[in-house]
Amino acid sequence: MRRVSLLGLGFAAICKASAAIASDCSLDEEPQIVISACTAIIAASRATAATYLFRADAFRAAGELAKAIADYSQAIVIEPGYADAYYRRSTAYRKLGDRTGALADATRAIELDPKSYGAYFARGEVHREQGELKLAIADYNKAIEYYPRATWAYMARAAAFRAENKNALALTDYTKAIEINPDNAEPYFARGNAYRDTANFEKAIADYSHAIMLKPKDGAAYNNRAWAYYRTGNLVRALEDAAKALQLRPFDADVLDTQAHVFEFLGRRADAISAYRRALRLNPDIEGSKEGLRRLGATP
Repeated sequence: MRRVSLLGLGFAAICKASAAIASDCSLDEEPQIVISACTAIIAASRATAATYLFRADAFRAAGELAKAIADYSQAIVIEPGYADAYYRRSTAYRKLGDRTGALADATRAIELDPKSYGAYFARGEVHREQGELKLAIADYNKAIEYYPRATWAYMARAAAFRAENKNALALTDYTKAIEINPDNAEPYFARGNAYRDTANFEKAIADYSHAIMLKPKDGAAYNNRAWAYYRTGNLVRALEDAAKALQLRPFDADVLDTQAHVFEFLGRRADAISAYRRALRLNPDIEGSKEGLRRLGATP
């Protein structure tokens, strides 16, 4: 009886360990834990298509894109109709810069699962990168149709609308993204940029302020708010925000360019020249800094 009991306990321990490994493979958020657990399952010849998919996702999260693609491909070999594997392999191809592969895989995923909002979004991103804005918007529309709370699809469609100079439509999409997830700083920042580009600086300042409240170490938001303050003539706040942005992003040429413009407007010629020159050392192509030095009669 004692021997049987020990065998039973040993079998239970093995089962418990196997369950833990399976859980780590499918549920853990740490890529290296997922990779180790899924690899153990594969080594034991108990892998399914999903096992390879989970490990591929972890490889992709870890930036090991070639390994991710190999695992997505193996998942497809095991299960040729696996729409998710095609969709996710598409995202890995896109990160590698293989737009042809990305487009083909996203399209195949849609053929296999016509309601795959992720695949529509993935294909839309490739179209947008290729400058095919109407095709991108059509795909984002489908992604939103099948998943109306897809904030990332609204954000991407807004970016496409902005590229088409349809700022009103972009603002509507950014606002929708904010309504869905008001605790996300990104759509506030993006909507602030849209307001800024149409010279609606007060609304831009309000959005940048909300983005900063949600993400206090966002140097880009401080810099853009500094520029908006500068354009409204609030030079004290502009200088404060530029200093904060520079503290967070000390090697950002755009921040130095903003600071230089404020210095110039305040009549602080030497400080402006110094900031313009530093900006151009970091990025020789900033036209605003070149023009600033010309206005001040200084050489780069």
